[in-house]
Amino acid sequence: MNHIFKHQDSDDKELISSALGGSKTALEHLLKRHYQFIYNVALRYVLNSSDAQDLTQEVMIKVITKLSQFKEQSEFRTWLYRIVFNHFINSNKRKMEHLVVNFEEYGEDLDR
Repeated sequence: MNHIFKHQDSDDKELISSALGGSKTALEHLLKRHYQFIYNVALRYVLNSSDAQDLTQEVMIKVITKLSQFKEQSEFRTWLYRIVFNHFINSNKRKMEHLVVNFEEYGEDLDR
């Protein structure tokens, strides 16, 4: 079983290297390879299929734009997990910021 994970990690490294070198095909394979993993993690956080799909798409965009920041200090899936988690946390913070208009209203809401 450990051999399978090492093989996947080595395949990921090759895909990442090729994608960073400009290969759109490698990037597409990398994203397809991890799409279900990202979706499953997202689904655990939001508990709603539609929201999980949205979160997954947003994370995929982050992966594309931030792939060059992956420094291979961990497995690629560990890095992906942190992106999903951080994106989920930041999304919830933004939602709460829109809900809280000012302290008076927030206090009144708490009193109710």
